[in-house]
Amino acid sequence: MKEHEPKKFWKAFNGPFSDYMPQWYIDVGLKIIITYTVQGMMPYINVVKEAVLAKLKISLDNGCSGNRFKTK
Repeated sequence: MKEHEPKKFWKAFNGPFSDYMPQWYIDVGLKIIITYTVQGMMPYINVVKEAVLAKLKISLDNGCSGNRFKTK
């Protein structure tokens, strides 16, 4: 933002990238896209995880016999 007013204010934000550098999109933009992708998939992953854990707990409770009426 060096070319925008007030120029003295923008000097405080002196980072490794100048305005509109393509390298910014590779370094920072890619991290943002990966974060959004992971955050978008996590609700579905959590639903599947909870279902699998519930089935595993049921299986461990009946001693892996397959009989749903046998419990510890």
